[in-house]
Amino acid sequence: MLMARDSFTSEHCRRVTLIVLLFGRFLNLPPEDLDVLEHAGLLHDVGKIGISDKILFKPSDLTPEERRSIQTHPLIGEQLVKPLNLRPAEKEIILLHHERWDGCGYPYGIARHEIPFLCRLIALADVYDALTSHRPYRPPFSRDEALAEIARQVGKQFDPELAREFLHLIKSQQLFHHRTSGPRRQNSVKLSDQQPDLTSSAPGP
Repeated sequence: MLMARDSFTSEHCRRVTLIVLLFGRFLNLPPEDLDVLEHAGLLHDVGKIGISDKILFKPSDLTPEERRSIQTHPLIGEQLVKPLNLRPAEKEIILLHHERWDGCGYPYGIARHEIPFLCRLIALADVYDALTSHRPYRPPFSRDEALAEIARQVGKQFDPELAREFLHLIKSQQLFHHRTSGPRRQNSVKLSDQQPDLTSSAPGP
């Protein structure tokens, strides 16, 4: 369903799933949690089916109204997966993967340990893939640039303990780096300067 509508987002979901499974294994999560991450990771952005292509693929910053529209995609996703009989933890990931540690996320603005553990995990993989992937409005961040940006959001967007573990993991890997050739434009702006959520204006994640 998602692949037919938007192969870009579908590929993003596939990569996020690979990253979060690596992270989950690094944390020695039980098999049932890994299974949840695998199924929900592939579906976490399914709600973007309900967002206009003009917004998803806009090559410049979103207007406040457009940003509010894209921030509805977790709620849309929650409705779309109702017939699928997913487990509660899988539904939580689809609905809550854009919540922030500091309570400034969406759709509900919950904070800290109110955010389910697996949602806090996938948020890190989601943002890392978004930063290191090409977007219509910016070139990809390098691996080190992405890690530095995530480090700046420790205790703000991300669970501090999980973020430090994630940074340690990715620094030890030579994987998940899809930067295209050539340097990043010097006049490009950090995503955290544009919006409170590192991924909220993107066509993915």
